[in-house]
Amino acid sequence: MNEECLICKSPLSYLETAQPMTCELCGKTEHSKTACIKGHYVCDECHTRGMDAVIGICLAQTGKNPIEILNTQCIGKRCPFSPQNHKPKKKVAFLCVHNSCRSQIAEALGKHLASDVFESYSAGSELKPRINPDAVRLMKQLYNIDMEETQRSKLFAEIPTPDLVISMGCDVGCPYIGRAFDDNWNLPDPTGESDAVFMEVIRKIEENIRRLRDSLTGA
Repeated sequence: MNEECLICKSPLSYLETAQPMTCELCGKTEHSKTACIKGHYVCDECHTRGMDAVIGICLAQTGKNPIEILNTQCIGKRCPFSPQNHKPKKKVAFLCVHNSCRSQIAEALGKHLASDVFESYSAGSELKPRINPDAVRLMKQLYNIDMEETQRSKLFAEIPTPDLVISMGCDVGCPYIGRAFDDNWNLPDPTGESDAVFMEVIRKIEENIRRLRDSLTGA
């Protein structure tokens, strides 16, 4: 299959020497030997990131100027093809004293339900030798998530500096981290309780994760 322009589907032309080219999608100028016969240029970064979306738009709306179509897609919202709009995701830390139960569940569900919006971490001010076995068992049962395989008990100093810090609840004490919490979910510690109590806490954590995800995306 011949190589073709991502913008207008015309054949590509190859120059003997690199020339300054301005990307039609992000506006970045760089030197390249490749452009289409109509003069369009798309940098490697945008070509990789936006290829499927751009082709889909052009195929769905044939007969229109593809550049105008792209501009239309970017009006009133962040343009998905512009590198400056791909901002780093926020880091969210879920804390409880021992980092063995509620905060581990929150980290796991954050990764499971909202990894496209924020990075999830958990930690505590004291350590337990292992994650609560009932929490591990029920998370496997409910979500097919094996927390022992991907997580461990950690101190707050061991995780990256978070943008948001959320306490699971202070019924068994609050970990001291040298700053105020951004939120307190006030969840009871289900350690030693029945599966029904555990599952209710897990359900509330899932609701809170979804609510946090929506708040960070403006949904």
